[in-house]
Amino acid sequence: MIDNNNNNMKKIKKNSSLSYFHNFNGHHNSQYQTTSTLITMNGCSGMKTSQSEFELIGCIGSYGSQNGQFKNPSDVAIDFKNQLIFVVDTDNRRIQVFDESTLTFKYMFTTPFKPNAVTVHWDHTLIISFTRDSLICKYDFNGNEIWRWGGVTTKNVMDSPTGVVVDYEGNIYVCDWFKHRIVVFSPGGELLKSIGSMGKEYGQFSFPRDIDIDSAGNIIISDSGNNRIQILKSNGEFISSFGSIGNDKGEFQAPNSVFVDKSTGDIFLTEWDSHRISKFHPSNPFSGSTCIGSFGNHENSLKYPSGIAFCYGSSRLFIVDTGNNRIKVYRVT
Repeated sequence: MIDNNNNNMKKIKKNSSLSYFHNFNGHHNSQYQTTSTLITMNGCSGMKTSQSEFELIGCIGSYGSQNGQFKNPSDVAIDFKNQLIFVVDTDNRRIQVFDESTLTFKYMFTTPFKPNAVTVHWDHTLIISFTRDSLICKYDFNGNEIWRWGGVTTKNVMDSPTGVVVDYEGNIYVCDWFKHRIVVFSPGGELLKSIGSMGKEYGQFSFPRDIDIDSAGNIIISDSGNNRIQILKSNGEFISSFGSIGNDKGEFQAPNSVFVDKSTGDIFLTEWDSHRISKFHPSNPFSGSTCIGSFGNHENSLKYPSGIAFCYGSSRLFIVDTGNNRIKVYRVT
């Protein structure tokens, strides 16, 4: 775990003080545990390593079903007011919650289906997408469902939702993956509008994977099938686009999750097929970009990275290293 006071790492024995969690078959159960179980360290030696602007300072988790372990994690989000980290533990059908300051496990709650993405609503609830079941659900922090929209019977309206984000008015933007567009819901779950269609032109998408909002309220979309990032106004008006398939700076291979630093405008991106993290500014996405990562399971490697979250106070970047069943924590300089 990270010792914030002494600015160093503390090793924790693998599986120390962990207790088993048993899934409840087929239905949602909002029971959660509030033990102070410590994070496990997997694939990271505990030594700080630095690559350009990214300093690796720790890892959370390992493969398994115990508290603090993951099976195919896919996303991460932070509630700054309560200092909570929410991790989507997809194949365990649950959301795990960690303390943002100490990175220790706090509690978890189960979900009725396999969750895919999560974002924190400013009313201190969670918006969770269930891709395989074509569902968007709103939960409180204890795992109680507030509302749901969609399902397998409504795939003609929304089919396989992935990334989600909330705008400054509380509206919810969802990547409608198989329909190649963005759908927008009210805070109460009413479908308001859709943006885009399938294609390669500006303002069109091919399997949009994730979405974020910048300080001006513009939407930034990871247009995965077109290997590019698009920036649109909230009404769908095109602003800019950059990227093409490749491994050089400003090029992408299956861009996955996207995060915008609201204070600087910098964009962070995980790339599923390149197994790397990119950082760049929209004004200079090619020569001004920084990329780290390569395929593998050692401390400086990534294997199919997905979700991103950023803590402004500590400049810590959280990356879901899906293939290695861990969350990597970097300090961004």
